[in-house]
Amino acid sequence: MKKKISWNNIKPETQSVWGGEIEAFPHGATQTPTVNSVAYGYDNLDEWMQVAKGEKDGHIYGRNTNPTVNVLEEKIRILLERFSELKEKHAQILQELQMAKEKIEQLEAELKRQEEEKTFTFQKIEGLIEKINQVESL
Repeated sequence: MKKKISWNNIKPETQSVWGGEIEAFPHGATQTPTVNSVAYGYDNLDEWMQVAKGEKDGHIYGRNTNPTVNVLEEKIRILLERFSELKEKHAQILQELQMAKEKIEQLEAELKRQEEEKTFTFQKIEGLIEKINQVESL
């Protein structure tokens, strides 16, 4: 089986281009070669059976699996995994934003209450000053 590479610390842009490509390509190719073979041969039936059961790397019939499709499937798996992580982070951020919004609303309500209380207090003081002025004018 092929060695699994951790793509977690690799940028999504790089993952979308190189994800799934974990081996050197044959014949000096710099990109995943397109494999046109339909049938694959093995030395004996036991080896073929191991490949068929997934116990050994390889391919049986090109319409089912082939090296090009393997790279594409791995690339899709990596991108879907990354998408799931980003979706989770997005949900967390939305939750945090909602909590922040609720806190701001609470603070705004408290400020409004304090402002109303202050206005009421000033009105009381103005009323008292007016009464004092009336008493002094007597």
